[in-house]
Amino acid sequence: MVSRKLQHQNGSYFLVIPRALVDSMGINIGDSLSINLTNQNIVISKEAEK
Repeated sequence: MVSRKLQHQNGSYFLVIPRALVDSMGINIGDSLSINLTNQNIVISKEAEK
């Protein structure tokens, strides 16, 4: 498990995803990600390529 603090800038919220997680999920810059709320947990998934 990895912990990150929620950050705020210019009216938006963000967090940094560690490179190791990005690499292990096969995410690349420009990929579409799906963000869902499940049982009070935020779930981020890579969307299937079309």
